[in-house]
Amino acid sequence: MFYYYLFGSPYSGMSTIVQQCAQAGIRGSELGKLPVLYPPIETQREIARLLSAYDDLIENNRRRMALLEQAAQLLYEEWFVRFRFPATSARASSMAFRKAGSGSSSETCLH
Repeated sequence: MFYYYLFGSPYSGMSTIVQQCAQAGIRGSELGKLPVLYPPIETQREIARLLSAYDDLIENNRRRMALLEQAAQLLYEEWFVRFRFPATSARASSMAFRKAGSGSSSETCLH
């Protein structure tokens, strides 16, 4: 895992080697020439664990964003395609309640 993140970072020097190739990639002989400074294995594991946790958080946020996008699309469809506004529904039901209770005072009072 450590090398995965290292080679993806701007500090690895990997991009200069890959850009020299006609096709994106790197030969094993070129990779062997690449000087790599690395910390002790326990530090590498800790770095990989932290970066993996960040990757998990990023993926979780991507899923949340997808759900929010879906909710926004459904809300848009409900309001602007089907024209079902929440305020309209509440207003219509309160108007129906007033019409039902607009009779004589004996009808609207509860005994």
